Amino acid sequence: MTGTISPAVALAAAGLHRNHPDTPARAVLDTVMRGRRGALADFGPALDPGTEFGALIGKAFGPELAPSEWAALASGTASVEQEQRIRQVWRDRVLPAFALAYGLP
Repeated sequence: MTGTISPAVALAAAGLHRNHPDTPARAVLDTVMRGRRGALADFGPALDPGTEFGALIGKAFGPELAPSEWAALASGTASVEQEQRIRQVWRDRVLPAFALAYGLP
């Protein structure tokens, strides 16, 4: 798979993860990101920890948070404190690690 990054890439990754839930999140991301070029901003609104794609990135690059925490954020059931913690981990560790892994400015 080659090309540029777009919100469609995020949709493809989320769909692939839904169809293959036993596949590790990092393997799903490696598959959809292979040969792609672009920047973080090219994902558009999908690049938020509260989206399905954001939760996938979180599972791959934020192992200190449980998958249930990412799901709570995505479903809107996270407490205010829990959401603040998740978003801080996202900003400080998850997003930089994701960008570094795929060479995204």
